[in-house]
Amino acid sequence: MKNRTKNAFLVLSLVCVSSQSFADNNDRVRNQIRERYRGIHKKMDICAEVKADLAAVENEFFTMETKVRNVNDKIEVQRSKVTSKTSKLNTVESEHTRASNLHNDLVRKKQNRPKLEKTLNQLITDLGPQIATASTVLEAAKKREKKKCPFRFSCSDAKKDRKKKEKAYNNLVNKKAQAKKTLAELRTIDQRVARAKKALTVATKNLNQEKNAIPTLSQLETKLTQMINKRDRDFKDYDKLERQYGRLEIRTEKCMDMQFEARKAPVFKSALLTFAADNGQGCEEYTSMLYSAKSPAQKQGLREAYELICESQVLERRVEVPVEVPVRVEVPVEVPGQCPELPPVITPICDEDNGDDNGSYEPQYVEEIIRDFYSTNNGAATYPARIRDGRNVPTIVKEISDRGAVAIKLDIAKIDLEAGYDFMIIKDENGNIVYDQSGYASQEAGKEGRITNQTGDRALTNFTTGWVPGSKLTILLHTDGATERTGFEFDSYQVRYER
Repeated sequence: MKNRTKNAFLVLSLVCVSSQSFADNNDRVRNQIRERYRGIHKKMDICAEVKADLAAVENEFFTMETKVRNVNDKIEVQRSKVTSKTSKLNTVESEHTRASNLHNDLVRKKQNRPKLEKTLNQLITDLGPQIATASTVLEAAKKREKKKCPFRFSCSDAKKDRKKKEKAYNNLVNKKAQAKKTLAELRTIDQRVARAKKALTVATKNLNQEKNAIPTLSQLETKLTQMINKRDRDFKDYDKLERQYGRLEIRTEKCMDMQFEARKAPVFKSALLTFAADNGQGCEEYTSMLYSAKSPAQKQGLREAYELICESQVLERRVEVPVEVPVRVEVPVEVPGQCPELPPVITPICDEDNGDDNGSYEPQYVEEIIRDFYSTNNGAATYPARIRDGRNVPTIVKEISDRGAVAIKLDIAKIDLEAGYDFMIIKDENGNIVYDQSGYASQEAGKEGRITNQTGDRALTNFTTGWVPGSKLTILLHTDGATERTGFEFDSYQVRYER
C-alpha cells in the first residue's frame, strides 16, 4: 500500500513538472517571436493593414457580387420562359375547352331534335293568340294614356299601365322570334355539328403540340429550380462576405478617426501648456509651431488649443505699455486695385501677381501624398468591375478629403480614356463641377466638366485642377463598358490650411 502511494506521488510530481516546463517553453517561444518581429513592425500602421484587408475583401466581394448578378439575370430569363410557356398553354387550353363545350351542346341538340322541333312548333302555335290578345290590350292602354295625358295634372298611372302592357307584348314577340330562330338552327344542326367537330379536332391538335413542344413546361420548370439551387449552393457565402465587407468599412473608418485623434492629442496637450505659459505669452509661438507640424492631425490639435487658450477669455493677457511713450496708430489708406498702405512694422499678406496661388489663402504647410490612389495603368481590362458594370452611370473612383483644409489641388500624371465614350468628372465638396486650369474640362452645354482624351485620341498628361476651395474632392468615372484604354494614373494632391 505504501509503495503504491509513493509511486502515485512520483507520477503526479513528474506531470506537474512537465506541465510547468511546457508552459515555460511556450512563453519563451512567444517572447522570441515578439523580439524577432518587434523591430520589423516597429512603425506598424494598423490602419494601413485594415485598409489592405478592406481592399482585398472589396475586390472579392464585388467580383462575387458581379457573378451573383449575372446568375440572377440568367435565372430571370429562365423564369420569363416559364411564364411565357404557361401563358401560352393556358390560352390553348381555353380555346380547346370552348370548342369542346360547343361540340357537346350541338350533339345534345341533334339527339333531341325531334322532341325539340315538336315543342317549338307547339310553342309558336300557342304564342299566336297570346300575342294578338296582348296587342289588343296594349292598344287599349295607349288610348287610355292618350285620353288622360296631357290634359290632367297626373297621368302616371296610365303611363305605368301602358309600359307594363307594352313589356308583356314585347316579351311574347321576342319569345316567338327566338323559337323560330332555334327551329331554323335545328334544321341545319348536322352542318353545325360537323363544323364544331372539325374545330374541336384542330383545338385538340394545337393543345397536344403545345404540351409536347420542346422544351416542355416541366423541363423549363426543372431547369429553373436547378439554376436557383446551384446559385444558392455556389454563393452560399455571399451574405457572409457582404457582412464582412461592411464591417471592414466601418472598422477602417473608425481606425482612421482613432488614428487622427491619437496623432492630434499629444500635440493638443503640449500646445495647451505652451500657449498658457506666462499668462498667454506662449501664444506667440503658434505660427512657428504650425509651420513645423507634419500632419493634418497635428495642425488640428494646434488650432484647437489656440482657439481654447488664445482666442478665448480663459487667460487675461497683459500687455505692458510704457506710460511715457505715446502710442501712435496709423490708419491704413485703401487704394482700389492695390494692397492697403500699412505702417512699416506690418507686412501685408497680398498676392499681387495673381498667379496660381489664390490670394485668399496663406499656405501654412503643404502636404504631398504620392501615388495614394487606385491606378489602372496596366494596359488591359483596366476599369474596376463595379465601374464597368455601372455602364453609362458616373461612378465614384476616389474621394479626397482632408480635415481642416481650405483648399485642395489634385495632380494627375495621365488620363487615357476612350474619347467620346468614357470620361472623368471632378466635383468639389458642394457637388459643383471643377474646371481645370489647362482648359481640358469640357465647357459644352450638356457635357460640362467632362475630361477625356484630346483631339486625335491623345492621352492627357500632367493634368492639374489648380487650387479648389474646400476640404474634399470627388473623382467620378463614366464608361460605356466597351472599349478600354490604359486608364488613368493619379500623381499627388496638396492641401492648404487656413491662417
